Amino acid sequence: MERSVNNFSDKEESIDHINSDEEDVLSFPSIEFIPDEDTTRSVAEQNGFEFLAYDAVCVGTDHRFAEFTFFTAAIMKAYTSGNGREDFSIRLEGDPDNAYDKFAIKVIGSYSDDEIEHNNHIGYIPRKLAYKIGMNWGTDAPPLYALFHSLMLKSSGFELRFSILLGNE
Repeated sequence: MERSVNNFSDKEESIDHINSDEEDVLSFPSIEFIPDEDTTRSVAEQNGFEFLAYDAVCVGTDHRFAEFTFFTAAIMKAYTSGNGREDFSIRLEGDPDNAYDKFAIKVIGSYSDDEIEHNNHIGYIPRKLAYKIGMNWGTDAPPLYALFHSLMLKSSGFELRFSILLGNE
């Protein structure tokens, strides 16, 4: 039986560079690495992953302001140093003890700073998407992976986007 999660993309354009987005950005160069959805699906399939969602947004970052701010600084440092995605990663892990949502999935921002490894809870994937993943796989889900897409400064604050892939067991 094939299990899938709906695509939550509102992005139509694919780009692979640092860009300044004119709409709703406060004089900050948006950092974007957005392979198009077809490429993301193809890479996932070639590497034994199941594609779940394209261009998901990290929510709840305002509740983890310090952790999220340090992670966004690590992303900016990685891109300005020319290392790109090699200096940071995004992990996803279930949060079954969450008092508000038993299907909650944490977004963990990982990076190194002066030889110290940081793995900070920076937010969650959207509730509807976490519910769909939870209903399809429950607590027996293989590991989830996130593929960084973009970090943009919007009038409401920073926005982190990524694709979600399901690993093989």
